[in-house]
Amino acid sequence: MTNITVLLVDDHTIVRQGLKALLNSEKNITILGEAQTGREAVELAAQHRPMVVIMDLAMPRLNGAEATRQILKTTPSTKVIVLSTYGDDEHVQQALAAGAAAYLLKQTAAEDVIEERLLAGSERGDAEASLRFTQQNVPAGIPKLETGLLVAG
Repeated sequence: MTNITVLLVDDHTIVRQGLKALLNSEKNITILGEAQTGREAVELAAQHRPMVVIMDLAMPRLNGAEATRQILKTTPSTKVIVLSTYGDDEHVQQALAAGAAAYLLKQTAAEDVIEERLLAGSERGDAEASLRFTQQNVPAGIPKLETGLLVAG
């Protein structure tokens, strides 16, 4: 099984610590670093080139959508998974337009974050696995993804 390298990005320490504890319980996941601002995330992603970035949207010194855009410019093979409290149409569209491979709400069950269909899909670079996961986890009323594009659900 391939080792999945991860960068955690959230301005709340307790969220990063919780994600780190959750992901460290998995044998095939290695946390490469943590960032608390968008700028720090861009720098660490360029330095460590993680397979996956778990990214908050609302952060100081560069929001998550713009940080996602910049990370994907320098490391296009990285999969960015947005983990946010915002479930409204505007935030989901903004993140996915920036290049996020998946969008999860912070209310998502912990098991879903590490479930094979999400991180294993990221490990393989399997856009379809991330797409299916995103479609299943976007709240009702939010446009669903179809072949990488937002369309009316």
